[in-house]
Amino acid sequence: MSLTWTCGSSPPWTLRGRWKDADAIVRVRVDSQYPYDHFTDSSPESIVQTELMVAVLEVFKSHPRAVGAGAAMPILHPGGTLTRADGAETHETNGFPPPANGTEWFLFLRWDEGDQRFWINYLEDG
Repeated sequence: MSLTWTCGSSPPWTLRGRWKDADAIVRVRVDSQYPYDHFTDSSPESIVQTELMVAVLEVFKSHPRAVGAGAAMPILHPGGTLTRADGAETHETNGFPPPANGTEWFLFLRWDEGDQRFWINYLEDG
């Protein structure tokens, strides 16, 4: 198991601030997830990331790259569990594992131009 603590700016203290800071705001149901090794140029070792496939139930703030209610959309999540030959490898960022399949979430999302996907803004606070 590995754990990463990310630093940076803290999330806004108000709902209005979080709303303004998010690129999209949706209520979703997690339908499936696919953990994989993510490699970067800055590190020779990979970290586990998970692509969540969610069903969008409601849209509260739209974004040109987001889908509408009733459609499926991938969301990137740093962390997850990969099954390897020598056992399971789990990685969590800020102690926030990927949401379980079948659960519903109200999410503040941020668009990542590099990965061409959304991720949960401020992770456990988003």
